[in-house]
Amino acid sequence: GLRNDLAPVLFWYNKPLLDQFGYSVPTTWEDYEALSDKIAAEHPGYILGSVGDSFQAPYVYYWGAEAPIFQVDGNTFTSNFSDPNSKKATDLIDHMLANGTLVTDSVFGADFVSKYKDKLVGIPGPAWYAGALFDNEKSLNYTAGTIGAGAPLTWSDGDKVTGNVGGGVWYSPSPPNHLEAVKTFTTSLPSSTASVNAPSG
Repeated sequence: GLRNDLAPVLFWYNKPLLDQFGYSVPTTWEDYEALSDKIAAEHPGYILGSVGDSFQAPYVYYWGAEAPIFQVDGNTFTSNFSDPNSKKATDLIDHMLANGTLVTDSVFGADFVSKYKDKLVGIPGPAWYAGALFDNEKSLNYTAGTIGAGAPLTWSDGDKVTGNVGGGVWYSPSPPNHLEAVKTFTTSLPSSTASVNAPSG
């Protein structure tokens, strides 16, 4: 099987709002948390993200912290939320939920658009947010130049890693009757421009 996409997590930011408030684009999770405190104090009601969908906390925040969750060793699955890296992610999420800059609304819900389109200062999220949220008539639909893509946030005491929120998996039966045809088909699906454009077209 082959992943449909890898979708690394970036830090998306609202350039006009950052300029208006006089804030810089965060480059670390520590900067992100500090920015959340500034926004909470100086611009309450504005937000820096959501954990309202099932993928955001584990794939964006925990994987971005190198937290050992969703670990597979042979047939054994584990998630260690007591690990220091897991605790960092949990503490960050709890802190920002408490100060109101992280919300629990789904980014795909109609309420998210009506409540936060003009109040979204930034959000860590997958590369496909570009088309799914920002340049989408049925979602936030920002004008060109509003949203910028920053580097993935990393912890200052960790490796330069990022989470990812890739789509489904393309796979074939085993053993396939026409191995070369299956190989050509499955490799073209995640790599072809036509294949990528078809679902959103």
